[in-house]
Amino acid sequence: MATALKGRDIISITDFSREEILEICRVGKRMWEMEKSGRRDELRSALATRSLASLFYEPSTRTR
Repeated sequence: MATALKGRDIISITDFSREEILEICRVGKRMWEMEKSGRRDELRSALATRSLASLFYEPSTRTR
């Protein structure tokens, strides 16, 4: 799954297939479980080489 998203430009939820959305939710749940169970070092290590950016086309008071 991770390789399927690597290098893709994601602009909208419609850019994902149903299966991709479900897999993202499963990964998020596993990450949440790691956090809640105190395995923060393991989670930190898993995220060490990852990047996420939230970019907005126009200024927004809602997302400020």
